[in-house]
Parts: sequence; structure tokens; C-alpha cells
Amino acid sequence: CDPAPEQWVRFGAIQVNAQSVDDERVLERVVRHVEREAAEGAQVIVLPESFLWMPGAIAADPAAAVVRSLLARDRLLELCRRSNVLLAANLVEAGDGDMRYNSVFLLGPAGELGRYRQVHVRALDRAWASGGESFPVFATPLGRLGLLLGYDGLFPEAARIVALQAASAILYPCNWRLPAEPDLIVIERAAEKH
Repeated sequence: CDPAPEQWVRFGAIQVNAQSVDDERVLERVVRHVEREAAEGAQVIVLPESFLWMPGAIAADPAAAVVRSLLARDRLLELCRRSNVLLAANLVEAGDGDMRYNSVFLLGPAGELGRYRQVHVRALDRAWASGGESFPVFATPLGRLGLLLGYDGLFPEAARIVALQAASAILYPCNWRLPAEPDLIVIERAAEKH
């Protein structure tokens, strides 16, 4: 696989999460933050893991989480078109039958560029989320971008598989649950994969 051409790419990470179980304004806050980051030059923006929900809310009503995700995806696609950014957003995806996936959608001005179904699903999420089966990398105008999600970061093999597919960068929505995650683990993954 040929490497992406050399170019400067400006990344941004936005920290915004639902503040209550019925926080209907979280998506509005996301939109404002993305618009501000894009105006300041960000080209690729990563949103946090489960940013639309309080802990436990997805498990309480996975079907409602899928509906909310579809509405948010449409709004975020429109935002990407308007702001000319690529956006990694963790949403709940419907599968066959009653299957659902904790997924990261890679969205851009031209539409959906790809999605990743979380392979390593936390024990608490297994009540509603099925595991994915692959670690895809997506060719974009800004380079080859891999996706991981939350718990995946604890497994060195996940980032290694993405790196071996010539990813220029790994977009990694997460919510730190262990002190070692931001202080050690994510730094170690980056060092291992260069």
C-alpha cells in the first residue's frame, strides 16, 4: 500500500458528554464545538466514546439508542458538509435481527467514509452490543485513517493490526476508565506503532 502524500493535517478532539439521562442539548453542544474547531483549522475531529449517553443509558434501551444514533448521524453528516471536516463519532448501529454494535462512524463532507464495529466489547456492554470482526482502515483525502473504540486500546494487537494496514493515524474515541489509560496505555500504543 502506497503511503499518503506528505501534508499537514490538523486533528482535534472534543470533550463533550451527556450531562443527564435526558440531555437533549448534548448534540447542540457538539455542533458548536465542531464548528469552532473547524473555524480554527481542524480537519479531523474525534468525539468521545458514548458522548450522547450517560453511563448505562444504552443498555437500558438499546433500540432507542439506535434511533437516537441515526438522527445524530444525519445531523453530524450535515455538519461535516457545512464545516468541511472529517469526524469520528461513536454511535449505536443496528445489525441483523436484534444485534447491535458499538460503532465508530467516519463521516466527512462527501458522506459516510466508513464505520468500525468495536471488536473488544466490555463485559458491561455485552448485554446489548455484539462484537465486530475486523479492524478496517479507510482511505481519505487526508490519509489512511484507522478506527478503534474505548476498550480496544487495552489490547496491543488491535492498534498493531490497524498500523500494519498503513494507517496514517488512528482515531480513537474513548472515555478513560483506568488511570493508566491516558498516563501509560495510549502513550505506549502510540510508541509501539510509531
